Amino acid sequence: MTAGQITELVTEMRADLQIPPYFPELTLQRAVERGVEFLQSLNPVVDLSEDLTGRGLLGSYVLYDINHRTEEFQHNYSWDILRWQMLTPAPTEEEATQDEP
Repeated sequence: MTAGQITELVTEMRADLQIPPYFPELTLQRAVERGVEFLQSLNPVVDLSEDLTGRGLLGSYVLYDINHRTEEFQHNYSWDILRWQMLTPAPTEEEATQDEP
């Protein structure tokens, strides 16, 4: 993800999750970056800037992260993550070959 996309996600998360304005921007940004990395490791073909289910999971991850409870996120959202992974269409052969060097 680009820096601009991360900034956009941080702004969205602050508004959607009602994170107060005094909460440090850098802390929220790092939580979003960790969440993006975690979710992309679980579902590498998804684009979190487009996938609404992924963005919802990201918001939940961010809440757990800023409260230092990410291990609970994995446990509490395991079924949602599995459903998200299963419903993500596999890349077509053409898309798969575009990603190769």
